[in-house]
Amino acid sequence: MPGMLEITILFATIFTGYSVKFLGKRFNRSKLIEEPMNYLTKLIYYILLPVLFVTIFAERGLSLADFSISIVSLLYVFISLIILWVMVREPDPRFKKAFVLTSIFQNTIYLGFPVVMVLYGNIKYAAMYALITMVLHLTVGGILGGSRNILKTILSIPVLYGFIFGNIIHYFSYELYFSLAVVKPFISVIVTYGSAFVMGYALPLDITGLTRYTKPIASITLYRITLSPLIHIVLMSWLNLPIEAFYQILVEAFMPPALTNIIIARIYQWNQELVSTATLVSTFISVAVVFTLYWTGILVLPT
Repeated sequence: MPGMLEITILFATIFTGYSVKFLGKRFNRSKLIEEPMNYLTKLIYYILLPVLFVTIFAERGLSLADFSISIVSLLYVFISLIILWVMVREPDPRFKKAFVLTSIFQNTIYLGFPVVMVLYGNIKYAAMYALITMVLHLTVGGILGGSRNILKTILSIPVLYGFIFGNIIHYFSYELYFSLAVVKPFISVIVTYGSAFVMGYALPLDITGLTRYTKPIASITLYRITLSPLIHIVLMSWLNLPIEAFYQILVEAFMPPALTNIIIARIYQWNQELVSTATLVSTFISVAVVFTLYWTGILVLPT
């Protein structure tokens, strides 16, 4: 069970990232900060995360639980699409698509991984869930946006290759894992707090949409912290997942909207203001809810 120190450090790291962005803008130093932040983001996304995936799957390979996790993610997205598409009676398609995508797809990596790592010490099940959810995210976003390059986008996901190479090592050259295992603890720490810092920095500063979209933002936040976990609980109970997988994915289910939603909304010219503001507001609420549930014992992994 993590101590207050680890949780406090994670909170402080997220807040520090956000503060750096705020101060950079406040004192007109954004360009000076932007370059090193881009390097850090690319280091984590293109190198450290794939290497972490290699070590995870090189150690454990694939199991029946991974198939069940994939089904949970797929059914969650399918059920959520139906619920939200019927529920949102908005004539503006740009608003509706932005609302639906932001409600469904959460921040599984840059926030989900650090939180799961701090609470449970590893992301061996959250990694599989994040990979499948990321593929579905880009697929659904591409379909809603009318993209013809969905497969190309999916094949550009770096952790996909970490997953593939990790399994190749596990099943065909397992002795290589022992060399990788040496660096795994260090990479895990860097990814945990580096991702939290990048996530905090990537949060939008502009909250002008808060008064304009109060009800939609409240609805998105409520979906993330109520319906999303409930749907996951039902699906995971039905599929009888291992208890550790259950808790890791349940934490992921509480996570706020993914930062990728902002990029997708910008690309397809949807309502980016709604997406940005909802992401900012729900991030702090979701994190507070998860740690409150943990401190009250609800999300504590049974021993």
